[in-house]
Amino acid sequence: SRIYRNMGKNGDSERLLRMALAKGKEDKDSVLIRLCFGDLVMQFVEMQNLVEARKLYNELQSILTPRWGTASFMGALSVLYASEGDFLQARKCIEKGWSRAVNRIDSVNLFLYSSEIEHEAGNEKKAYADLLEGAILQKLESHETLLQPIITVQRDYLSEKLNFQNYKLRIERYLRFLYVVLSTLLLAVTYLLLNR
Repeated sequence: SRIYRNMGKNGDSERLLRMALAKGKEDKDSVLIRLCFGDLVMQFVEMQNLVEARKLYNELQSILTPRWGTASFMGALSVLYASEGDFLQARKCIEKGWSRAVNRIDSVNLFLYSSEIEHEAGNEKKAYADLLEGAILQKLESHETLLQPIITVQRDYLSEKLNFQNYKLRIERYLRFLYVVLSTLLLAVTYLLLNR
């Protein structure tokens, strides 16, 4: 379903999600049910099909605990409320999203969702501040992502250099040992030849 969604084939994505949802209900698999409902709601929000998104979300609320929902889901839900003009609920969703954010990407997305909501609400100053915060975090995330291969290459280079230095040291020790053995042998042979 997610592959189809990423390819822009929303009809196929929805069909598969509804099949999985039916199977989840049949098997009473609460995890599968939550995942399917969550993905369907987010998909309909993205498609601007707010009537269907609202219908599914209402059904979802009736079977889930209030604590459920990832930061990403809460952000998408905030857009649903904002599009209906319920900015108070939209902001509450963003607040819930903050409590469920687990990484910087969640934070970036929540700032961007919040910026969109504040823009819709006419609060341009707050929208700009949130957009700026999101952009700063996004820049940090991108910077760290770009630096990671460089750090890995440096680590690998230093590791290889250390291994090579250790190899050279072992060879030098081995050569010294051979030198001592050969020198001792040569001295012994010389001594034996002189004493004959």
